[in-house]
Amino acid sequence: MDPYKILSVGERYLKKYLAELLEQPNLAKLREGIAGCVNSSPTLFFVDLEKQAKEKRFHFNDFFQEDFFHWNSQSTQHIDTLTIQQIVMGDLTPHLFVKVVQKIKNVTQPFIYCGRLVFDTSIWHIVTLFVAAKI
Repeated sequence: MDPYKILSVGERYLKKYLAELLEQPNLAKLREGIAGCVNSSPTLFFVDLEKQAKEKRFHFNDFFQEDFFHWNSQSTQHIDTLTIQQIVMGDLTPHLFVKVVQKIKNVTQPFIYCGRLVFDTSIWHIVTLFVAAKI
């Protein structure tokens, strides 16, 4: 299963719909973070760009800078964790989904599919990933 062949870059997807499309029922329960796909290599990054409404400990410095996406990893993810090492080594294929705003008028907003990611470099606790396709 390759999300890049099933989904459209720039399209908005609610996780419930993604779970059905990608045949990954556990996706519907995940809020944000990294999700591995059952029986396939895609790894899905779900990132909320708006952090104001979250607790301070969840204010990760995630942002786009032209073609690069900077992901300030969660405390449970760093360059030495198995999942990140598998991405660095090319064993897992990461795909990026971002949500610009959590809710509008109390309605949960969908994630935007940004495409596949390619690991570029690591600077301390910040993992920098190259976005293979722009929004």
